[in-house]
Amino acid sequence: MIEIIAVILLVIVWFVAAGKSMDRFVNYGAADLSAWALGAVGVSMLAWGINVGIEYGERNPCALYESRLTYNSATKTMMPMRVCVERGEWEVGNE
Repeated sequence: MIEIIAVILLVIVWFVAAGKSMDRFVNYGAADLSAWALGAVGVSMLAWGINVGIEYGERNPCALYESRLTYNSATKTMMPMRVCVERGEWEVGNE
């Protein structure tokens, strides 16, 4: 349980650091060289995070989907939603 909390806190800190670096670049970008450096760090952090998410999806594809109903408050109806229930691994060489 403590590992999950630590990972969640790391993700929150990562989002705050990326956001603050991008905010500094937007506010002081053209005049401040450190803002350019922090902007580059923010963009590289976001690119790294997207890459990690894509690699996780490629390593652990969804093996079983399930349809669930969720409430859409805009239309006040139940809408179907496809949810991944079980993740698996790719089998290589079993042909």
